[in-house]
Amino acid sequence: MRFPKDRPRYDPSEALLHHEDGTVGFELDVDPQGRPTTCRALASSGSHALDVRTCEVMILRARFIPARDAAGHRAPDTVSARVRWVLPDYGRIYGPMGAC
Repeated sequence: MRFPKDRPRYDPSEALLHHEDGTVGFELDVDPQGRPTTCRALASSGSHALDVRTCEVMILRARFIPARDAAGHRAPDTVSARVRWVLPDYGRIYGPMGAC
């Protein structure tokens, strides 16, 4: 899976607001050009926001080297993977609370 270097942030704001993190198992149907067409969350993170955002990001940004059939022609494929969403460590980013 490749992601462009200039990608924007994809943090799911609702999950951040509720301090939710977790791992989402998902499956993508990939067309013969290597682009995902559908996404299914197979293993929930326990956060609906993270499960939904995982599929949104994968459909929007993921690209694959096209699969090939026995004759060497591009073919549709299915890809399964997991994404782990981790809350940022704001203490490490901003320093101790109250520090100026």
